[in-house]
Amino acid sequence: MLKKGRLSNNTIAQRIQNLTTLVECGRVQAHGKFFPEGNPVDLVERPEAAAVPSSEHTFRLEEARAVLLATRTKSLSDETRWLPWLCAYSWARISEPTQLRAEDIFEVGGRWFMRLTTMGGRSLKTQHSERRVPTHDDELSEGFLNFVEDKEAASKGNPSCRLFAASGQSKMGDWVRRTLKITRAELQPNHGWRLLFEDMALSAGMQDSARNYITGRTRGRSDEGYGNSEAMLPGLAVQMW
Repeated sequence: MLKKGRLSNNTIAQRIQNLTTLVECGRVQAHGKFFPEGNPVDLVERPEAAAVPSSEHTFRLEEARAVLLATRTKSLSDETRWLPWLCAYSWARISEPTQLRAEDIFEVGGRWFMRLTTMGGRSLKTQHSERRVPTHDDELSEGFLNFVEDKEAASKGNPSCRLFAASGQSKMGDWVRRTLKITRAELQPNHGWRLLFEDMALSAGMQDSARNYITGRTRGRSDEGYGNSEAMLPGLAVQMW
C-alpha cells in the first residue's frame, strides 16, 4: 500500500489496526490456541501520519475567484448562488448560513448584518458561535437583499421562512467538485472559506477582538462574555470594510 501511494498514511494505519482487532478477536475466541505467542500484527510498524498543512485545505485565491464568479450563472433562488458568498465573507461554517431565516438579516446604523443563532431550534457548534456578522457591500451588490425579500414575499410575508434548503451544505460541495471541476484533493470545499477569511482578515489588519467575535473564537478571557450588544455593531462593520 505504501509503495502504490494511493492511500494516505492515516488510512493504511487504520487498516493495520483493523487487522489487529480481527486477529485479536480470533485469539480470544480460540482461547489461546490461535497465535498463542501473541498477535503478529502488533509487530507491523504503522506509518506515521503526516499532517496536511491548513494552507492546503484553504481555497487558493484563483479557486475562490472562480467559485464566486461561477455563482453568477446560477438562479437567484439557488443555494449555490449565495452560500459561497456568505461563507467567504463571514468565516461561517456551512451549516450556519444554511439555517438562516429572513428575520436574521437586519439593519443597524445603515449597515446590514446576519444573525447566526440557536433560537428557533437551530444549532451552532459552541456558545461563542452565536454572533452577528456584518454583510459586506460585495454581497449586497450581488443582490442578496433582493433574494431575502423575494423569499419572504414568496412565503406570504413570513419572517421566519428559511432562506435555504437543508440540502444546501452537501449541494455546495458537490457543485464545486463536480460542476466547477475544482478537484484538488486537499481542498475542503466548504471549510476552505473559513480558513481563507481568517487569512484575509489578518492581511487587512482587522483587530483581534473583531476577528475573534466574527469567527466565533474564544481565548478564554473573562470579558469575552460581556457586552456584544447592538452598540458594537457599527464599529464591527467598519472592521469588515
